[in-house]
Amino acid sequence: MNNLIAFFAFSIFSVFPGVLVYHFISKHFSIATNCIVIVFISLSFWVILPWFVFAFQGNLFLVSSLVLILSALFGIVQFWKRKEAKKFGTTLFKGIQKFGALWLLLLYFFPLGDMLLPPGNDAAMHGYISRLIVNNQGLPSSYNPLLPIQEFGSYSAGYHSLAAYFSFFNEQYLVKAINLTTVSVYLLFALGLAVLLSLFVRKNIAFLAAVISVLMSRVPQGSFGWGGNSTVLAFAFIFIAFFLFIVAYRRNSLVLFTLTAFPLAAVPLTHAIPAIGLFYLTIPLFILVFFTKRANKSLLLRGALITNSMAVFFLLPFAFIFHDPTNQELLDRIREWQSYYGPEHKEHWWQDIVETFKYIQYQLSDPLYITTIAVLVFLVLRRRYFTVILSLFIMFIVFLLVHNTHNWYLPFSHLIYPDRIVYFFLFPVAFIFGEFGQLNFKGNKAWQLTRMALLIYFIIVTPMQFWNFYLKQRE
Repeated sequence: MNNLIAFFAFSIFSVFPGVLVYHFISKHFSIATNCIVIVFISLSFWVILPWFVFAFQGNLFLVSSLVLILSALFGIVQFWKRKEAKKFGTTLFKGIQKFGALWLLLLYFFPLGDMLLPPGNDAAMHGYISRLIVNNQGLPSSYNPLLPIQEFGSYSAGYHSLAAYFSFFNEQYLVKAINLTTVSVYLLFALGLAVLLSLFVRKNIAFLAAVISVLMSRVPQGSFGWGGNSTVLAFAFIFIAFFLFIVAYRRNSLVLFTLTAFPLAAVPLTHAIPAIGLFYLTIPLFILVFFTKRANKSLLLRGALITNSMAVFFLLPFAFIFHDPTNQELLDRIREWQSYYGPEHKEHWWQDIVETFKYIQYQLSDPLYITTIAVLVFLVLRRRYFTVILSLFIMFIVFLLVHNTHNWYLPFSHLIYPDRIVYFFLFPVAFIFGEFGQLNFKGNKAWQLTRMALLIYFIIVTPMQFWNFYLKQRE
């Protein structure tokens, strides 16, 4: 029963208030993409809201209840005024058809049936922070009475706020709500990656490539075992932020540039490490696009200004109480941790490079790593240079961030955890697979057989990888 209540809450908070933007975004996307965008806008809003409520000393439960009621009423009125209401049945049926392949991702919900508690030490921390939010009906000012810590500070509590929402701020349902939040963020990660990839390859191919890449990789599946769920959620917000910004640029849409600020602001409010990685990845990507011949430079600058200005506004309550808790002792401990869990440090610089490659191979898994290299070589032979160059460019940046563990040559290096930053590799990997999947092999039986053999290989290996890195960790 508690599982059903948590799932019901998850459904409500995923739909409202994001559904209110449907009127503005419906013309830009298909119904399936609209649904995914609405979910991410809703979750971004709920991640941002606690900090505004905290700033004005309000009650998060009351405010969120009021927002739900008003947005539901307004949404119903808005819907029935539209012509689409008359053909709702047909539209819904088409939407269900387009979402049919999502059954693959329901694998993520499989553990819910017998999962008493989320696994991992970090999951315990997520649990007591979520409990504090429920007890305080909003963000707490301290960790009392659970821990003798007098200041809550500026901890990124986005994931924990969602768990509190999904429990309806009721302790009775909190454990099941945390379990549901734990497994659902991995689904959101895959959906976010698929939607972003759909800008470059056909939607059905994008979905398949994203699912294969995510389920075959050690990341993010490996995070389930130690409780790195907030990191996974932050990356899901990153994928959607990139997606909305690119579409806004292509359509010259002020509304979409503004909406991009929601998931963008939700990233640092969910986890700091992906936010730092996003910063270092976005700057060179923006420069690369800005200086291409076809780039609309004024639109790029205007869009970046709008999006970042709105994101800064959403982050103001968080920024006012933010303080950096790092000191030399903590920095030394972090550096020791990164050295232990990151790529092994060797005597010579070229050995460090080799170790970084080995580390990335381990994190992605051998089957995915080897297959990616093979498909990348194949795309070079087929002259798919845009895909190859963009993928290698992103991989190179992420490689430098992972390699940074050895020397800390970048600012904020203590926040560049190699085992989290490597998540960024999944976009170029999925992009490579997606480009391969939509190649035209008509008239060439050898290449058709090659693609068929690779697809069969994925069908066989993907469930095995999913078991090894996800379900097996519950044993």
